[in-house]
Amino acid sequence: TMCVRFARLLIFSRWNIRLGIPDTVFTLTLDALSAMFGELISLPNQILMSHLCPKGLESTVFAFMAGAFMMGGQVGTFL
Repeated sequence: TMCVRFARLLIFSRWNIRLGIPDTVFTLTLDALSAMFGELISLPNQILMSHLCPKGLESTVFAFMAGAFMMGGQVGTFL
């Protein structure tokens, strides 16, 4: 994910235009890659939590983790 975040500097320095990649294509590709890597990074935690929770509560734990993640993201924007 660090490479994807570092690639955002390329758009500010306009290297994507020098490489012949339009701003919209470059930005959408970076956003898609960032979302994909974000899901891949959170996957081990979700699997661990599903193994630690009681049988039949896997979906509840997943919903709780998703809510906590979203709330953390919202709180993080204010800090």
